[in-house]
Amino acid sequence: MQKPFLRVVSTVFIAYTSLSVIAQGSKPAAPGPEYTVTAGSGPFRVDVHLLTKATQRLRVTATYGRVKTNNVQEGNSAPNTAFSCIGFTSPGEQTAAVNCEVPIATLGGIYQGVGAVRLSRDETGEGKEYTDIRLPMVTVEPNPLATSDFPVIVGTSLSLNNRQTLEDGSRKSQDVLNALSAHINSNAPNSKEVRAYLQQIAEEERRVLDLTRRRYLGDAAIKPGDPANKKAPIFFEDFDRRLKRIIRELGGTPTQFVAKDQNAKGHFLLAQMPHTSDSVTAQDNPAKISRSLSDLVGVLTDAVKGLLGMSETGTTSFNWSATTTPPGADIYISRLDEPETKWAGQTDIRDKTLEYAIWTFRFDWNGCSKREKPNPFLQHTIDLKLAKEGCRRQ
Repeated sequence: MQKPFLRVVSTVFIAYTSLSVIAQGSKPAAPGPEYTVTAGSGPFRVDVHLLTKATQRLRVTATYGRVKTNNVQEGNSAPNTAFSCIGFTSPGEQTAAVNCEVPIATLGGIYQGVGAVRLSRDETGEGKEYTDIRLPMVTVEPNPLATSDFPVIVGTSLSLNNRQTLEDGSRKSQDVLNALSAHINSNAPNSKEVRAYLQQIAEEERRVLDLTRRRYLGDAAIKPGDPANKKAPIFFEDFDRRLKRIIRELGGTPTQFVAKDQNAKGHFLLAQMPHTSDSVTAQDNPAKISRSLSDLVGVLTDAVKGLLGMSETGTTSFNWSATTTPPGADIYISRLDEPETKWAGQTDIRDKTLEYAIWTFRFDWNGCSKREKPNPFLQHTIDLKLAKEGCRRQ
């Protein structure tokens, strides 16, 4: 099979940065650069002409090297002083377009062809080098962007997505629950020291949830298309209300979190927790400490299971259905410290959704009511079934 023969023909440089290989045996006595290119500005093209039409697809490769100067000692193969050109012949064509890539860090100067222009066939590995081919000389201008500008690092901050944020909040809440279990049992006395310790545990969990909430808001605010003032899901506020109620019952005053976080450096979108200024005096009631301890364990358990569940499912709402005997009961819902509102529609209803929180459901048959307070943090799907018998008049 006849292989293409390279022929060198002098051509004029074209505006779209295509250079032509020159042959025919007559070379300028002192050739000069035919093109100027800025390093890293994109490839330029060299047209390699064949004496006959190509009969198959062949790879064309060539290398440019920097011409040594009198005051600089360097080899053509030194880093940033060489770049490669590659292209392919097409069957039936006598010109192969070869693209030359000049990396951004290439040193400035005059570059010429180094060694031979090579034709090779990828399928068989065959190849042939042409040593009498002169590549057009080019001048490479250094790119000012090749010099790296390394900024000063002033600090770091942790950035988590919503799933990671909730999962980490669950772990931290488990640590708080473990600390409580290690120091207090159900027979703990209603002493000043025990009440103070339970307040401390409740405040620690509030800090965990506040950090989780701020991270959650920070992630939501940076997503494309999300409003900058996007609110956190109500379960954060729900947890905090329950913990503050426990602190007040123990005779303390809940800590008010500040709106700034000096370590955040603008990464977190911070929101102020609800303020409270009231406090209560603890009564020496033996049953009270047991109830407060039970309530605190309940909130911590909900935080551990609820945050992890929301992380795994990717949803901040739960499903619920309500069936009553007889049907046709009005439905009223309320959260802690909020007035109840009437749900649109009567029982029986199915596959409704609410944001995670502890909701109180009241079902009313013409003034005769029953209440239910299911825990969605422990069970994602709630199926409420009530009968009118035994209900009380409001």
